[in-house]
Amino acid sequence: MKYLKKLLSIFSSSIENPEELSHIVAADEQISRFIFSSDHFKVKGDSKRVLYPAFLPSEKTGTASVYRTVALNELEIWGIDKKYISGMRRDEKVSKGRADVIAKVILENGLSLIPLSEPHPRHADISNYPGEKGQIRLIAMKIAEASTLVLKPTYESNR
Repeated sequence: MKYLKKLLSIFSSSIENPEELSHIVAADEQISRFIFSSDHFKVKGDSKRVLYPAFLPSEKTGTASVYRTVALNELEIWGIDKKYISGMRRDEKVSKGRADVIAKVILENGLSLIPLSEPHPRHADISNYPGEKGQIRLIAMKIAEASTLVLKPTYESNR
């Protein structure tokens, strides 16, 4: 564990001060949606997949929070989660994994990716979801199908 903390501190400069990201999310950028519910993914043997609820928008905001993880390694991605996502939750839940998808999949489904600067410069929202619940579900299914599930290393070792 000390080794992991040491490595995280080495990479903290790229996490805290990322290289200049464009104000427009490029279609080829990797986008990561952190997953907190076991209902948002399925693992059976060696098969791992993201389920559509992972990409449903918040009922409160109508958006889905994601991170622009292009050009980051695993340690840097999980460092952002630890400090800015799991680490900032009021309910103290920690992520179980993440869904990685190329921005093009989100954009081709009529949604927008809006870069935000808080709580981290790599934060963005998926927005512009349609009003009809059936359409939202269909879009979420398409994005989930194109996503790759990456389990959090500590979660995978505890399974």
